[in-house]
Amino acid sequence: NLQSAQANRQTAVAKAQQERAKTLKEMAQNSLFFFQEVTRYEDKAAAKHLTAETLPILRALQQELQAIEAWQAPGLHEAVSRVATAQAAGLGKVAQPLRVAVSGGTVSPPIDVTLEILGREAVLGRLERMQQQTGQSQRTTPRLALERERHRSGAHDDRRIRGGVGCLVDVDADDRDVVWCALIEALLDEPLR
Repeated sequence: NLQSAQANRQTAVAKAQQERAKTLKEMAQNSLFFFQEVTRYEDKAAAKHLTAETLPILRALQQELQAIEAWQAPGLHEAVSRVATAQAAGLGKVAQPLRVAVSGGTVSPPIDVTLEILGREAVLGRLERMQQQTGQSQRTTPRLALERERHRSGAHDDRRIRGGVGCLVDVDADDRDVVWCALIEALLDEPLR
């Protein structure tokens, strides 16, 4: 059931972020990429980790991850380690470009946990988009450009309503309210009303 899967994902994100965040606000801000597409990359992170030099690593990661049947943290960790070994690089030199490609920045839970929570389709899609964008000066996806154009033309609705597990909230422009609601529900282990 979709609602159960959403609740499980929210709980997994809350648990993964619990030790990394000092406040709920920080947890919510650092968790946005789990609940929405990455449309922008942190400038410093992209400049350092998403370069022409890391493109072969990202391609190798994509190939290795495509071959994984059981999308679980231990197997994902092994896949990242295999790429690091094959590229004669340290795990960090492989994990950081991957982290930036899938999260938009350099902060996330352990990379294997992050990949598991995001899911196969999201990870492979984000890697594909990142490879297409590597080397471009503009670090935004076509979706963000479309959203910006819709916003400029007035063809959008700033007061979207999203449902969480038993929770309806007004969503601000960057969906922070949805993430807040989802993470608080997961931490409390009960829906907000």
